Amino acid sequence: MGQLPHHQPVDVPESHHKILTDALGSSEVAKERIMHSYTRSFNGFVANLTEDEARKLSETEGVVSVFKSGKHKLHTTKAWDFLGFSDLLVKRDRVVESNIIVGVLDSGINMQSECFSDTNLGPPPAKWKGTCGPFDDFTCNKKIIGARWFKVDKNIPAPDVASPVDYRGHGSHTASIIAGRVVEGANFFGLAAGDARGAVPSARIAVYKVCYVDGYCSDEDILAAFDHAIADGVDIINLSVGEDPGYSVTDAIAIGSFHAMQKRILTIASAGNDGPLEGSVVNFSPWMLTVGATTTDRQFMTRVVLDNGNNLTGISVNTFDMANSMYPLIRGSDAVSLEGTSVMLASRCVEGSLNVTLIKDKIVFCLTIGGPGKAGEIISEGGGSGAIMQVSDIADTPEVFSLPVTVLGEVDGKVLSDYIENTQNPQATIYKSEEIQIPAPFVASFSSRGPNPVYQNILKPDLVAPGKHILAASTLKTSVTGKPNDKRFSNFLLRSGTSMAAPFAAGAAAYIKSLHPTWSPAAIKSALMTTTKAVNMSFEYAKLRDFAYGAGQIDPLRAADPGLVYDLNEKSYVKFLCNLFGPSSIVNKFYGAYSLVNCSTYAPPSGRDDLNYPSILFPIRNRKKPSEAVYWRTVTNVDNGPAEYTATVLAPAGVEIIVEPLTLKFSRQYENQIFKVTVRVPASNVPPYVLSASLEWKDNVHTILSMFKYDRSPVSDVCNCYDRAMDPEKVKGKLVYCEDFVGSADYSVQKMGGVGTILESDNAIFDAAFIFMPPSTMVNHNQGKIIMDYINSTSSPKAVIFKTQAFKVAAPSVASFSSRGPNPVSNKVLKPDIAAPGTNILAAYTGIVSISGWPDDDRFSNFITMSGTSMATPHISGVAAYVKSMHPTWSPAAIKSAIMTTATPMSSTVNPEAEFAYGAGQVNPLKAVSPGLVYDMDEMQYIEFLCTEGYSGTALGMIIGSNPLDCSSPPSSEAGQDALNYPTMQLTVDGATEPVTGVFRRTVTNVGLADSIYTATINAAPGVEITVEPMTLSFSSIGETQSFIVSVKAKPKNDESILSGSSLVWSDSVHTVRSPIVIYYP
Repeated sequence: MGQLPHHQPVDVPESHHKILTDALGSSEVAKERIMHSYTRSFNGFVANLTEDEARKLSETEGVVSVFKSGKHKLHTTKAWDFLGFSDLLVKRDRVVESNIIVGVLDSGINMQSECFSDTNLGPPPAKWKGTCGPFDDFTCNKKIIGARWFKVDKNIPAPDVASPVDYRGHGSHTASIIAGRVVEGANFFGLAAGDARGAVPSARIAVYKVCYVDGYCSDEDILAAFDHAIADGVDIINLSVGEDPGYSVTDAIAIGSFHAMQKRILTIASAGNDGPLEGSVVNFSPWMLTVGATTTDRQFMTRVVLDNGNNLTGISVNTFDMANSMYPLIRGSDAVSLEGTSVMLASRCVEGSLNVTLIKDKIVFCLTIGGPGKAGEIISEGGGSGAIMQVSDIADTPEVFSLPVTVLGEVDGKVLSDYIENTQNPQATIYKSEEIQIPAPFVASFSSRGPNPVYQNILKPDLVAPGKHILAASTLKTSVTGKPNDKRFSNFLLRSGTSMAAPFAAGAAAYIKSLHPTWSPAAIKSALMTTTKAVNMSFEYAKLRDFAYGAGQIDPLRAADPGLVYDLNEKSYVKFLCNLFGPSSIVNKFYGAYSLVNCSTYAPPSGRDDLNYPSILFPIRNRKKPSEAVYWRTVTNVDNGPAEYTATVLAPAGVEIIVEPLTLKFSRQYENQIFKVTVRVPASNVPPYVLSASLEWKDNVHTILSMFKYDRSPVSDVCNCYDRAMDPEKVKGKLVYCEDFVGSADYSVQKMGGVGTILESDNAIFDAAFIFMPPSTMVNHNQGKIIMDYINSTSSPKAVIFKTQAFKVAAPSVASFSSRGPNPVSNKVLKPDIAAPGTNILAAYTGIVSISGWPDDDRFSNFITMSGTSMATPHISGVAAYVKSMHPTWSPAAIKSAIMTTATPMSSTVNPEAEFAYGAGQVNPLKAVSPGLVYDMDEMQYIEFLCTEGYSGTALGMIIGSNPLDCSSPPSSEAGQDALNYPTMQLTVDGATEPVTGVFRRTVTNVGLADSIYTATINAAPGVEITVEPMTLSFSSIGETQSFIVSVKAKPKNDESILSGSSLVWSDSVHTVRSPIVIYYP
């Protein structure tokens, strides 16, 4: 996004129209297509274009870059006191504070909230250049001094409106955390009661509505908001939204915040809510302050009391009071919908699985596997009175539901399940939540983690702040859950997310700005980062702690007097970008045609990261060798006079950090001193792969902390060839080598003009070839190292990719992508049943879609090679059809048996998962036509099996239809271990300390020779005893049946393997009928 021309007057919208006219060839079409021009702070426009038109525009003179608009998501008080920022301790100059203007780019604001009262405030600061309306439903005051809304495409989702009014509550919440007035007695239906206030209650707020009730915020609207906020004269910008995924170097937020930095405005942004996923942090540009979320010492506990007096404790934010009344309690699995699916889905309260008649006015018990929010909504809409959720891993952030809900862990969940199982009329009540105190702060599980996906040498997030259970202003335009059936509305709401953490940092930044109005954005950012407190990590997420909290937990009071700061200006960032990306379109996307950057005028990199950043990240490319890096830093004395600081280094064993000099002497305020840091890390190929150290500069008053991280397993999305992470000018016309590639790396290179890709990954599928665009090949890590060594040793590396050749390999083996057992529902039935060819299968294809599926691919074919179990299945279907053509009267079970018992055994050495990978073996079509014996079954045998598996009543009816069936009778003792005449046998030995015996009863039907005698051969694995009675089966006619008993005795598990494979083979002089017998150790 370019800068506006500085010297000559230009009609900016007219210049945009001319550029688009030149590209499209029509003035009228160009006029229709332009949706918005950015005219106040930077130079650019939004237009509705096809891909081809966008390409033509990008080639037009005067156009630096064209990129597609994306959507961003909202990253969704005791907390200030928890940070030690109590009103009793904070020194304020309310007059100066009232001159601070905070720009909030969010979902609008609730002007009716007491948090935004203008009592005792004077007129807006003289520097304010913004406007407010007029709007039909909104009027500014001396607190909210400006308000705008942006929706370039004009598509406003209902019930939201074209005004700054907040229909989601998110913007009101973030704004009040930063600069809300003091409101006594704030609470959320009695919870979290106390006085609510922002960090700078006298500061002014400028509202820029870019997000709407659907939670989305578009690039063009965010850029428009930045354009106006910068020109309006704001001091700080808070942006609690982020790209998903966040891998772009030059997205709207990066460009907008860069232009803000040029005007000495600091942008504070949320890190994202995709934690604890590694590398999930967004808003990672070095000129922004990126904020992760921590917990406060407040948690909400919600009790359940059963009618037998037992108390169970869960978590949620439950404002409902059931008045101690007992309600009927039902399991989701006992309330299967007549139109629903399986009992398993009903047990999890999946949408459409529950019978609303059965759950009405009851508390429903659900076993949820994801977040419980959706299940609660389903029960509420179905007329349930409440819900109790059991989850395997309780999150650290309770949710607000539209009905009484609590979320239990596995221990209390089992107590509840046993109570329901053993009680004729189970009843319970759910109490209103209670506030309890817990240890804190910890990094919240949802807070996105680093490492930085683009700038490898920049540690992100920068720091953390409270982001869980934050009570702040909301809106009355929507219910507290946003659900139409929720009738609760509140001026205050408890929210959690990095969206709530960012405004704490923005509030602290505004406070520092009020005390030090001349400080640069980088100086304010440094003050916040170098004065942080240590943060704890919960055990579950400790693995990622080093990339979770950055410099640590924000401490606003200490940040106001940091002693030293690491300062940066615009040229520092441009030099950093030039040395990182070279003279490329990436750098010029921040400037534009009126001020193209000449990277040759900037000095070469100074130190490893080439940036005077308050933290240091050392990504190590080869952890098998010792590594060394040098960092140069400059600190500015912001104390009132002379000062002397001494360095203290804390480093892990084996890591050497040398600081030169160890003492810094300052004779005056704002004097600079330079120091050098040398870091030496030994070779290590064992965990931990991420190490932490610190450098402290201390005088008698101040402690300035800089965090060091040594990442032996860096994430580089440029190396991964992520879309928009590469420079098109460097890619164009070249073969691109992509490390640890994922997804569409080949197409990303193609779009940027690359001629081919070499894709390296040890995790990729190498037993199946894929079709790429452009020419591509896949290599493993060892092959990739040879390529990388060549690239690093050659000034102009070159390569060619040849056309694919076919060659023979050892086969068959189970494809790496083919799903494995054991059976996730029934541990009595071995799955998969059989294996068949599924890699590189040539067959018919459509002429409508290109062979790669990409829109730019002009290759079409009537035949194509594909791989997958989707290709294996039709091989079996073809064999089954062939068998059916030869034996039209055979049942489905007989055909299935014929295919399974004649399969070719496969090697458990080649395929370590053995029968869990290939079942009975590789299909043999010719032998399947003449199996000799078959294991046949009819409908009733399958139904009896379902009964033994716990299906009954409505659930069973969903499978077999409306015919009534009584499953209450216990299975016959003749039924055997699995109550099924299956061609394979599986015995599960779960935690046994003594040998376990299973008895399988089987019946075979003679479909071979009329007079035949079959003899049993047993192939038993070590530790397994198998007996068969009788050992001989004699038949005198076709269709005759004979029964036998197989007794399997297995010793307890004594190694790490989960299965042991044996087999039973019946053979006469012509046929061989093989049945695998598997011992499964969970």
